[in-house]
Amino acid sequence: MFFSVPEVEAQYFGRNKVQYEDFNFQILQTSHFDIYHYPQEERAIKDLGRLSERWYQRHTELLGHRFKTRNPLIIYANHADFQQNDVVPSVGVGTGGVTEGLRNRVIMPFAEANQSTNHVLGHELVHAFQYDIARTTDKIGGIRATSQLPLWFIEGMAEYASIGPESTHTGMWLRDAVHQDTLPTIRQLGNSQRYFPYRFGHSVWAYITGEWGDKVVSPLYVNSAQKGLRQGIESTLNISMDSLSTLWQHSVREKYAETVRQHDDPSEVGTKILGKSKDTGTINAGPSLSPNGEYVAFISEKSLFSVELFVADAETGEIIRSLTSTVTNPHLNALRFIESAGTWSPDGEQFAAVVFAEGDNQIIIIDVETGNTVQTLKFGAVDAITNPSWSPDGEKIAFSGADGGYTDLYVYNMEEESLQNLTRDRYSDLQPTWSPDGSQLAFVTDRGPGTDFDKLTFGKTRIGMYDLETGDIDLLPEFPDAKHINPQFGPDGTSLYYISDYRGISNLYRYDFEAAQRYQLTSVNTGISGISTLSPALTVAGTSGDVMVSVFEASNYSVYRIPEEETIGTQVLTVEDQLADANDLPPVGLTGNEITSSYFREPYINVPSADSFRTRDYTPKLKITGIGGGIGGGVGVSSQLGAGAAGGVTMQFSDMLNQHQLIASVRAQGRIKDIGGQVSYLNQDNRFIYGASVSHQPYRTSAAGVTSDTLETGQEVAVVQRLNRRIFQDRISLLGMYPFSKTQRLEFSAGWTHIWYDLELQETLYNPLGQPIDRTRESLSSPSPLNLYNMSAAYVEDNSISAFTGPIRGHRLRFEVEPTTGDFSYLNALADYRRYVYMRPFTLAFRGLHSGRYFQGGNAEEQLSPNFIGYETLMRGYNTSSFTPSECGRTREEGCAVLNRLSGSRMAVANVEFRIPVLGAEQLALFRSRTVPTTLSTFFDAGYAWTANEPFRFSDLKWTSGSTNERAPVFSTGLSARVNILGYLIAEIYYAIPFQRPNKSGYVGFTISPGW
Repeated sequence: MFFSVPEVEAQYFGRNKVQYEDFNFQILQTSHFDIYHYPQEERAIKDLGRLSERWYQRHTELLGHRFKTRNPLIIYANHADFQQNDVVPSVGVGTGGVTEGLRNRVIMPFAEANQSTNHVLGHELVHAFQYDIARTTDKIGGIRATSQLPLWFIEGMAEYASIGPESTHTGMWLRDAVHQDTLPTIRQLGNSQRYFPYRFGHSVWAYITGEWGDKVVSPLYVNSAQKGLRQGIESTLNISMDSLSTLWQHSVREKYAETVRQHDDPSEVGTKILGKSKDTGTINAGPSLSPNGEYVAFISEKSLFSVELFVADAETGEIIRSLTSTVTNPHLNALRFIESAGTWSPDGEQFAAVVFAEGDNQIIIIDVETGNTVQTLKFGAVDAITNPSWSPDGEKIAFSGADGGYTDLYVYNMEEESLQNLTRDRYSDLQPTWSPDGSQLAFVTDRGPGTDFDKLTFGKTRIGMYDLETGDIDLLPEFPDAKHINPQFGPDGTSLYYISDYRGISNLYRYDFEAAQRYQLTSVNTGISGISTLSPALTVAGTSGDVMVSVFEASNYSVYRIPEEETIGTQVLTVEDQLADANDLPPVGLTGNEITSSYFREPYINVPSADSFRTRDYTPKLKITGIGGGIGGGVGVSSQLGAGAAGGVTMQFSDMLNQHQLIASVRAQGRIKDIGGQVSYLNQDNRFIYGASVSHQPYRTSAAGVTSDTLETGQEVAVVQRLNRRIFQDRISLLGMYPFSKTQRLEFSAGWTHIWYDLELQETLYNPLGQPIDRTRESLSSPSPLNLYNMSAAYVEDNSISAFTGPIRGHRLRFEVEPTTGDFSYLNALADYRRYVYMRPFTLAFRGLHSGRYFQGGNAEEQLSPNFIGYETLMRGYNTSSFTPSECGRTREEGCAVLNRLSGSRMAVANVEFRIPVLGAEQLALFRSRTVPTTLSTFFDAGYAWTANEPFRFSDLKWTSGSTNERAPVFSTGLSARVNILGYLIAEIYYAIPFQRPNKSGYVGFTISPGW
């Protein structure tokens, strides 16, 4: 592993990871795991420990591998807490868990449902086994080899080992591919942006194990990591990858072709209102009809940069407005959209939705007409919230909430501002909805004989009825071995609509309370489904009775409307046991999946007792996490001192939670006095982040000349004189950062810098044959050392969104003051504002920058390096190397006014760019390209530099030809091309016309830097 050396300095721009809460971590020790958790999870963590040990036994049997030491699991009580972790740089709303390979840490939250937590845990532990096998198996050569395997292989293997060979959700994706005739080859699955690796990878692994047996899982993984996928398949299965692909495709079509023909096309469900063809995005999820059925609120990625909440006309699908803007709102982190939908007020004037904000879930209430948030509901006792439901009288909101790993039903009385927990137990109670008379809540639950907390078995979800007066819970009749989700009452309360995957396909059903009968309303060949298995995908208008459902089609999610008169359905006369192979994945009729199948037939086997578990406090201990550098080079740069290059080594240490980091580096080149180093510490344990750094950095420059001399022997020799000038910078610095939100922060720093010098004259004598005959070194008198003391404070905002070569939307700003005292005294002020106006797919970008030293004492103006506006990242067409002697004066006394006017202790720069993304991702560029994202730009740059002795005057702000010796602003315009090279660096080539260089008509430049 190689690491860059993170200086203990705040980043100039960038979003923040905010740790809103202080987690008092403890460790639950089981036989094979150290489970890091905090007191809030005390009720649920022992169940998770038992699940972990059961999964360990399962994966050990499947993969033939055992851990040599206890593996770390870092468990958070909910997803909002999970997003605050310090191990994974960025966690999206849709991330259920992560396993990082460096220390084999599994990081995940408790999910909303017990079965979901169990699945994610099993999935992530497969990754832990994958990394551990790679790390401890000599033939593979370390975890880096696993990065060469395609995502479908890695994730599909984890899905297969944690789900087994049955899945209606994977089957839905396969039926859709068969129906659309878009079933990919195994080679095409390498394009994970086009083909969902989890679902298709799951299917391929189910096919392989069905044909060759579960015994091939481990050797196929090892051989593919060692030899590459193609050779791994051939050496393990004795079949080529192309032949395997053909057989898998044939098996999928054989399994699903007839099913697709016998069931309805998605277009037959009803009238399409929202979908890709309606220009509302590809993800149209969580639909919610207004009570009168005129409007529908839904979740979509149409805004391109984030998933947002929109409201549209429920007849035409025309979007009326966006109700959220999480990407630019500093107070909202994200919309909770995977497993949650919103709810309308009974009068249809307001809409409630769940968001991530301030480290928790909150319910925001939005005025639909204006799109403004009029109220925010926060519940300190409940961190995780999903699926709010407004009561018919408008006084209460019911929702599912989790506090410590289990999800219960809650009701919040908005008039009394009181919160009531209705079901405080270990069952998962989800998706509440009010009956029209307000006396009952229908909800989704895993209650029933299929759930046993002693054996840790979790039954299929069912529909429960909660009586608000008595607190009694009744379970509605269920289809055997099928899920039941997303209950919605009809207007008169005599019918309850819901989604079930009875007979292997998720469809819409209706339960008639008076007749105690069930009716099937749809028979689609893909599925009525949201993004995940438990995502809401159904809504019923409270007064009109119209129905809307989210339907999976062509790998997208569309919303169809079904009028009330078409919601009677066909009565399910006979409820049979689930067909034996309804949920089975291909291949048909083969039983090679015996090991994994046994896990789910007899899940209670290998469930350990929690009696042997032990809990202890977490004490941070630093361990080495990486060594970098080696024979490579490092670069140190100082605007005042110059640059120096060196080879060296860097070591990085951290604790298990990454809350404490220590970085030590040593760089050496040449003699002992040229050795430099730095030790940095960073503490991220709390919201206020702080650190310290101690460094010694040498900067070495040399100048050489040749002369001649005569030795005492009379021999003529050539003398090469080299003046070595070393500047040493010793610095102690402190850093603090307080993030207000993900886009706003304050930064602080303080430090002491000691600068000292070493001058050395080295002479080498050469005989007439060019051979060195003598070398001497002489120390020269050096300037007096300098001591500088500085402090700084900065306010930073950054809500910008970057694409291939630079930001394309949002804004950035940084206001900073830095007083310095000591041998020099001055105050440096910085103001940097940038704005990006997105006009899909183009961007109009603006920047205004000022940097200057004020209140300078002593000789600071003369001795400190000036600001220079000619750097190519500030202005193009004026960099120092582009000037020629002919552009300057004829004599030394005349100087070079055209160059001198670019430097000063103070400067101002303004830039405008019109950015045209020519190549890149399909939705962000004119032409699709995965290899060389390229942006063309037209630009106009302006800059002005001045000093305390030549102060700023408004009269100087005028257009000149550049021939004057006075200070004047400079301008340039031209064309630029930025190219993202393999995701590692961004190169820019430009042609600039510098207007204030009369002898320079144009200039071609090149720089390595992303767009500002």
